[in-house]
Amino acid sequence: MYQGAYKSFIVQEDKYCIDLIRYVEQNPLRAKLVTHAEDWQWGSLYRRTKGSTKARRLLSSLPTRLPANYLASVNEVYNRDTLEKIRHSVQKGTPYGGDGWVARIVADHHLESTLRPMGRPRKG
Repeated sequence: MYQGAYKSFIVQEDKYCIDLIRYVEQNPLRAKLVTHAEDWQWGSLYRRTKGSTKARRLLSSLPTRLPANYLASVNEVYNRDTLEKIRHSVQKGTPYGGDGWVARIVADHHLESTLRPMGRPRKG
């Protein structure tokens, strides 16, 4: 029922974890379903910013503290390069962080397959 809905991959540090939280909470904004991400009534951002005490209690605590400017930043859609990097990590399980760190973690943990394109290699 939830096949492919939940992903798990290594993240370098809090800054990159916040990037991923922001990516998820930006989904309705990128899809042009709302003009402000916090207006999507079915999302965690709405519950955290506008929800009742009861609604906020349904949320798990975040693994890191969000910056003071988080609400403004979540309403600024990521540029294409950042979106592609995050989507690659989500789809392939590639560690998410700085390029040097990612290369080291991939080598240390034998995750080279997460860097290759999906599907069979093209013939010669």
